[in-house]
Amino acid sequence: MKVINIPNGMYPERDIILSISKRLKNEQVGILPTDTIYGFHCKFDSEKCISRIDTLKRKNSDRKYLMLIDGFSFFEKFGINLSNKVRALCEIYWPGQLTLLFKSNENFPPWCVSPDGKIGVRMPGLPFLMDIIKECGFPLISTSVNVTGNNPLTNVEEIIEKFADGVDFIVDFGNLEMTTPSTVIDVSSEKFLVVREGAIPTSVLKSFLEE
Repeated sequence: MKVINIPNGMYPERDIILSISKRLKNEQVGILPTDTIYGFHCKFDSEKCISRIDTLKRKNSDRKYLMLIDGFSFFEKFGINLSNKVRALCEIYWPGQLTLLFKSNENFPPWCVSPDGKIGVRMPGLPFLMDIIKECGFPLISTSVNVTGNNPLTNVEEIIEKFADGVDFIVDFGNLEMTTPSTVIDVSSEKFLVVREGAIPTSVLKSFLEE
């Protein structure tokens, strides 16, 4: 297991971006910081990686995973319809702490698709993470670093102690403060539905929710 050090608040050198991306392309499981908390990350369609993360989290296999994307090209590449209303919402709040639920299609593996046929997508606000995703050329699975039912871990030493044996690499970005989770909105129909109010208050989304 390799620890990759990136000072908090700093943008890493290009070779570090390339090294992390190569690891993810080679179907490694890594712990990386996001703009919210540390997360387990892997290639979105790697079944062997998902199995490892399930084991680490001691997770019920029925639970589904969020995907992180690097830009709007995701929607064209994977055949997801992006209405003008949804695009307007994304242009205001992405990158950032907003997760959107879309109707899924045959391009996504079962661990990304909810029982009612939806996928969760977010464009993270951490610049070097966005560049890692861009370099990979595919979405990343992202889920909190914890055993299911426990609080997410934000202390790097604790993360290394508990999960070093189960992952291939850990990006040490320093200790993170616990933040409010992302707001989750279902945009799979014309009428948007707030599934979880989080970092972005429902009140500021009022114009999108009332249309």
